[in-house]
Amino acid sequence: MRSFWLGVLWLTPCLAIANPWDKQPTNPTTNSDHGGVGLLQMPTARMAPEGEFAIGINRVDPYDRYSFSVQALKRFEFVFRYNSINNQLYGPKDFSGNLTLKDRAFDFKLTLIKESDTLPEVAVGARDFLGTGLFSSEYLVASKRYNQWDFTAGLMWGNIGSRQDVKNPLGALSSRFYGDRVNTGSVGGEVNSNSWFKGKYASLFAGVEYRFETQPLWLVAEYDANDYRNEPNKTQLASSSPFNLGVKYRYDDWLDLGLAFERGNTLGFNIGFRTNFMDTQRGMPKLDAPFQPTAQPDITPSLLAFERSQDNSSEPVQATEPAIQNLKRQLAGAGLPLQSLALSEDGQRLTVVVSNKNYRNLTQALGRTSRILLAHTPSSVLQFILVVREKGLDVEQHTFYRHQLVQVMQKQLSPTVAVRYAQQEQSLIPSKSDSQSARPLSVQSYPNWTAGIEPAMRHNIGGPDDFYQFQIMAVAPVKVELRPGLSVSSSITTNIYNTFDKIKLASDSVLPHVRSDIAKYLKQEGTFSLTTLQADYLFNVANGWYGRTSAGIFEEMFGGVGAEVLYAPQGKPWAFGLDANWVKQRDYDNRFGFLPYQANTGHVTWYHQWPAYQIQSKVSAGQYLAGDRGYTIDVSREFDNGTRVGGFFTRTNVSAADFGEGSFDKGIYISIPLDFFTTTHTRGRVGSMWRPLTRDGGAKLNTANPLYDAVKGYSNSSIAETPEKLTE
Repeated sequence: MRSFWLGVLWLTPCLAIANPWDKQPTNPTTNSDHGGVGLLQMPTARMAPEGEFAIGINRVDPYDRYSFSVQALKRFEFVFRYNSINNQLYGPKDFSGNLTLKDRAFDFKLTLIKESDTLPEVAVGARDFLGTGLFSSEYLVASKRYNQWDFTAGLMWGNIGSRQDVKNPLGALSSRFYGDRVNTGSVGGEVNSNSWFKGKYASLFAGVEYRFETQPLWLVAEYDANDYRNEPNKTQLASSSPFNLGVKYRYDDWLDLGLAFERGNTLGFNIGFRTNFMDTQRGMPKLDAPFQPTAQPDITPSLLAFERSQDNSSEPVQATEPAIQNLKRQLAGAGLPLQSLALSEDGQRLTVVVSNKNYRNLTQALGRTSRILLAHTPSSVLQFILVVREKGLDVEQHTFYRHQLVQVMQKQLSPTVAVRYAQQEQSLIPSKSDSQSARPLSVQSYPNWTAGIEPAMRHNIGGPDDFYQFQIMAVAPVKVELRPGLSVSSSITTNIYNTFDKIKLASDSVLPHVRSDIAKYLKQEGTFSLTTLQADYLFNVANGWYGRTSAGIFEEMFGGVGAEVLYAPQGKPWAFGLDANWVKQRDYDNRFGFLPYQANTGHVTWYHQWPAYQIQSKVSAGQYLAGDRGYTIDVSREFDNGTRVGGFFTRTNVSAADFGEGSFDKGIYISIPLDFFTTTHTRGRVGSMWRPLTRDGGAKLNTANPLYDAVKGYSNSSIAETPEKLTE
C-alpha cells in the first residue's frame, strides 16, 4: 500500500503545470486498464466524445497491455489491444527465446440508454470478442452521475467475470444461457458469439469515480468481478482483495497518467495519449491565405483578361494570349493546374477544366477556382462551367453563376444557395452541339513528368519469432503522363534499415503461397527493389461510366494485366464496379523475374457513402489470388479533420483449418491527411494497415490506380455536404 501512496505523490507535481481545467469537456472520460472508457479493470457505461482516439499503455503484473481505442460513433466504441502475458513464453525457447506470449483482442461497447434525470446510462459490451478468446468476456453496465461523483454497477460474464457472485439472470429467459463457454479453437480469430453471456453464474462489479472540479484529477475505486483464479492457460494469480483503488491525472487535453493498487497486492500504472478526429482546429495553420479578389459585376479587372474588337464594340469579347497565360499562372499557383479552357460563341459561358493537387475537399477546390475566375475574367462572362479532372478522368462538373458568386463572396448570399444551383446534374460528356458552340482557348501540353523521393516505413507485429520487426525505406516514385488518362509510373524502394532478418518462421500454408511468403520478399538481399512499374489508361466511357486498363508490375508480389469498369453517377452516394486481372507471382528479389505461379482474380464491388456519419461501405465478391472465392466487407468513417479509420474482413470457401491461425482475413487501418502536419494544403495522406496475420486465404491484388479513388476520392464527396467551404 505504501507504494500506492508514493505513486500518488509522484503525480502531484504535475498539478503545477496543468492547463486550466475549464478548458476540458464538461464531463470528460478516462480509460480503463484494457483501453476504452472505464474505471480500472472494469468498464463503465460512459462513452468518450465522438471521434476521440486514444493510445494506452498499461502495466499490471503479469500483464502489459497496449491498446488503441476510437469512439467511432456517439454510441459505439471500438478497442484493439495487444496483451503481453509475461509469465508465459510465446513458444519453444529454442525458437522464440525469451519472447513472452502475445495475444490480440478486439472489444466493443454500445450504448443502449442515454442518461436522463431519472435513468442511468446503460451500455452492453464485449472484450476479446474476436481473437483467441483468452480474455473473452461480456457485460451489461449502468452509470449515473451526481455532481462530481459517477457511480457504476454491472454484470460481467466470462474470463473477467470469474468471481461468479450470482446465478446467470439470463437463464430465466432461456436455459441455453446456462451452457458452457467454449473458446474459438486452436486457430482462433472467429467471433465466438455462441458463448456470449453464457455460464451458470455471472459476476457483479461496481465502482465510483470522483472528479475534482478545479483540477484534472480523478480518484477511482471499484469492486472487481475477476477473482484471478481462471486466467489464460489455466494459470492463477494471487489476489488479496476484490477492491482496486486508483488515481488518474490529465495534462492538457492529450496526456493521461494513472496509478492503481489492484488485487490488494499489485501496483499498476497507465499512460495514455489522446486526440479527437472531430477537432478541425488542430494541426498546422495554413500560410496560404484565402483569395479575396475584387469581384464587382460592373468592374473589369485591372489586368485586362479579355478584349473586344476595336472595329465593332458589339462583338463578343475575345481572349488574349497574355490573359490566358496569366490565368494559367494564377490557377497553377493555387494548386489547380489548368487542363483546358473554352469560351462560348456569345462570350458569356466559360468552360474551365482543372486538376486538383492541393485540396481534400471538392467544394474548397471549386471555391478557389471560382474566385480566381472572378478576378481574372470580365463581367460579360456570366457562367463558369467548372470541370474537375482526376488522373485523366473528368469526374465532376458544376455550373456557377457570376452574380451568385459575387453575392456569396460579399456575404450577401448563403453558399448553400450557390451550391444548390451548381449541383444540378449535368453530363460530363458534352454533346456535339455543346462542343461546337465553345471555342477552345487553351489545352494542357503533354508529356508531363513528376518525380520525388519520400520516406516510408513498414511493420510486422505479433510474430512468434519476434514481436516487432520494421523497415525504414526511401521510395522514389516517377510518373509520366503521355496524354489525359494515359500514364506510365514506377517506384523504386531503397532499404535504409530493417530487422526482418529476425523472421524465422516459414509458411505452413496449404494454399498457394500468394502472401505467406512475404518474409522472402522482405529479406531480399538487394539494396534497391522495383516496387511498381505499370502503364495505365483511364478514360470516360459515358456519363457516369469510367474505364481503366493496366499492365505491368502492380505490387511487390504480382504483375500482369487487368481492366476495370466503374459506374458512379455524379451526385449519387453509390457506385458499382467490376475488375478482372491475370497476374503472375514475382521473384523474391523484386526485379523483373517471375515465379511459375499465375492466377485469375477479379471482383464485383458495391460502394456506398453514408453522408450523415461520413461512413463509406464497400462490399465485393469474387475470386482471390489463391483461387478461393468469397466476399469482403469494408467499413470506414472519415472524421471532420479528414482522418479515416476503418476495418474489413473476408470470408471465402477456405475452411478455418485450411486458412490457419486467425481463421479468416481481417484488419484495421487508419489514414491521416498530410495537411494536418503541413503549412500548405495538400491531398497527400499517410497511414497504416494492420492485419493480425499474413495468410493466403482472401488475399486481394493491390492496384495503384483504382477508379473509385479517382472518381470519389474527396472528403465529403458531394459539394452539398460542405457548402461553407466555397469561401475558404
